Amino acid sequence: KNNFVIILFVWVSFFPEPVQAYYRNYTKIFLVIFLLVLMLNKRYLKYLFKLQDWPLGLFLICIFSGTIHATNKNLALATYFYLVTTFFLIFYIGKAVFHYERDKDMVSAVICICVVLVALIGLMELYFGKNVLYEKFIDNFFYERYIKFNPRPMSTQLNPAVLGSYLLGCLPFSFYFFKIANF
Repeated sequence: KNNFVIILFVWVSFFPEPVQAYYRNYTKIFLVIFLLVLMLNKRYLKYLFKLQDWPLGLFLICIFSGTIHATNKNLALATYFYLVTTFFLIFYIGKAVFHYERDKDMVSAVICICVVLVALIGLMELYFGKNVLYEKFIDNFFYERYIKFNPRPMSTQLNPAVLGSYLLGCLPFSFYFFKIANF
């Protein structure tokens, strides 16, 4: 389980969206296997699927409304099913992993380590004025705009706004350590 958590957060933290989109099917298979591993452990299974999870179902139904007036219905439905399966799998993986206190510590530590590394890459990008990832390996049409004309870090997240959202979303895991350290 710990290895699955590490792989998941390394994947989310260090591989930009084009890479994730290219390997989307493998990611789904990984998430399904991760959830199955958790379900095979009776310790996690008894806490997973509960009636009190109805807000998730409501949310997944509500995002379907975006497909109703879509110009390209096929693309909208494909995106909807991609999002529904991803949210469903990630929700239940997160629910299982965060049920026990010692699991919270390990997951929070993994997330914090990944965040620090991503932030350091962003700071190095600002300092050196370039990002080798987007210059040599991955096509990023935001790169010229944000590296030359209006320097903003993208780090491993492809876009400065996505990097900011990533850092902000991971901030509570840092606060978790402040809370348990009694600062």
